[in-house]
Amino acid sequence: MSTTEFQIPLFETDEPVARAEAREDRVQVVRYCRFPRVCADQRMRTAFTRDVSPSGLCVRVDTTEPVGALLRLVPRGVDGEPEPERIGRVAWTRATADGGRWLGIAMLPCEQREPIRIRYVRRPSLRRSSA
Repeated sequence: MSTTEFQIPLFETDEPVARAEAREDRVQVVRYCRFPRVCADQRMRTAFTRDVSPSGLCVRVDTTEPVGALLRLVPRGVDGEPEPERIGRVAWTRATADGGRWLGIAMLPCEQREPIRIRYVRRPSLRRSSA
């Protein structure tokens, strides 16, 4: 029994597909690393955004990350100050002309919580005094 391969077009027309969300063309510095860290030498790397939307962003990186990988992202504002960190999942990846990679990152929903203040107190010494 022989099989025949069919190539089915995804869309009926050649018109551009309307995006669900508006994207803003913005170049922004983003520091990132794998989440969770699995070894001590995993360091933060630097990437630059190409465009940003409410649910994701596209970044240009030098090292490849696999589709599905979780990344801890710390965007930098115009003034260089870090914005609140987020967790994102790599949705797609494409090669760039200069040997880098474009990563499409879907931001995971997170609850905005107030910072927790932790107060450390000294416990009394457990040494027993000898009489």
